[in-house]
Amino acid sequence: MKTIEIKGIGIPNKGAELMLASILEALNDSKEEIRFVVEPNSSYASRSRYCLYQKSALTIKNKTYDLSPFFQIIPQKLRLKYGIVTESEIDVILDASGFAYGDQWGYQKAEQRLAKRITAWKNQGKKVILMPQAFGPFKDARLKSAVAKILENSDLIFARDKVSLQSLNEILPGKAVLSPDFTNAISPPAPSRVDLSQYYSRPCFIPNSKMVSMGESDKNSYIKLFADAINILKEKGLSPYLLIHEGEGDIKLAQEISTLTQDTEILMLDSPIDIKYIIGKSEMLVSSRFHGLVSGLSQGVPCIATGWSHKYKELMADYEMPNLSISAKESERFLSSVLSISEDSENQKLRGVLLTQAKIEKEKTYAMWEKVKSIIFRA
Repeated sequence: MKTIEIKGIGIPNKGAELMLASILEALNDSKEEIRFVVEPNSSYASRSRYCLYQKSALTIKNKTYDLSPFFQIIPQKLRLKYGIVTESEIDVILDASGFAYGDQWGYQKAEQRLAKRITAWKNQGKKVILMPQAFGPFKDARLKSAVAKILENSDLIFARDKVSLQSLNEILPGKAVLSPDFTNAISPPAPSRVDLSQYYSRPCFIPNSKMVSMGESDKNSYIKLFADAINILKEKGLSPYLLIHEGEGDIKLAQEISTLTQDTEILMLDSPIDIKYIIGKSEMLVSSRFHGLVSGLSQGVPCIATGWSHKYKELMADYEMPNLSISAKESERFLSSVLSISEDSENQKLRGVLLTQAKIEKEKTYAMWEKVKSIIFRA
């Protein structure tokens, strides 16, 4: 039995939840029995859907409190009946943060999540693997020090783009390995409990509240950008809809966009697998959510990305679509590109390129998993 703690998964962030589902799918294929553990930062209902155990720790305002001394009084057999695992019982730490280590987030996150405890974990014989994610930049000296400690003590660390890899190499050359976002490989089946056929072959728009909070665009300009694009497509006789990928902030943006576009439909789904499925059925995708883009690109759906960090541009470049990563400030180019990929001939041409590149990217993910398994299950 291997006990694996998964860090950085924030439910109900559907991108993070899709990463969780991808990890479970890939590792449950192994012959060895695995117990997956997370810190109880989400609701029990959301954890139980994935049969996750809860670690005897709690993180509050970036500070983690280890409650193991209290729970170790209880016999393990009884604790496991309630799904509780202590720190000493964990064999492997998988960090699937997505994007948590860079100047945007401050040094505290890196320090609390990994750096503060990683040396002790290694001394205890635990394996530490950082799954493909974005990193950097690292200008803050305290953050550099924390990341250096993480790099020195990790068994594997994957950067999912060249900019992130360069940021890590500037601290410790040669330790990190390049590998794409691993949600590209999960194949979503048709939903069994909800009929989504009314959304097939329609343009899909995914807003992101971080576009405003991270300073990429002011709120009114961003809402207008999406609204103008939707209205242009409606004038062509198409039926775009808005898809929610995370939380209340995105819902509020979608509602305001909908109001400006004659009540455009807003689709909210609970399952990240269902979300990936319906994205794959879309005619085209305009997204400010990173994993929404991965879900589209990996299924051959022509996409326009407008994002707030380097990870969007790098992702689009990986799929041979760098010209379709467009700043929210470039409204004219954005709108002309929306029109362009809605044309049948251009749409089909892009699909051919994307499907070819998607196969290449998925092969990279399969190779990544082999490396991960070799560390986890090494005697």
